Amino acid sequence: MNVLDAIIAGVAVANGAEEMISKDEDFPEVAKVADLAVKTY
Repeated sequence: MNVLDAIIAGVAVANGAEEMISKDEDFPEVAKVADLAVKTY
């Protein structure tokens, strides 16, 4: 996980997002510390 992933997740959660879809393989790691479900493709 890098800083930009954390910022993206934080902005998403702050704006009411409950789930993200991403091609980035780091986002499942972000989901462990954020209240955010992540689906990758």
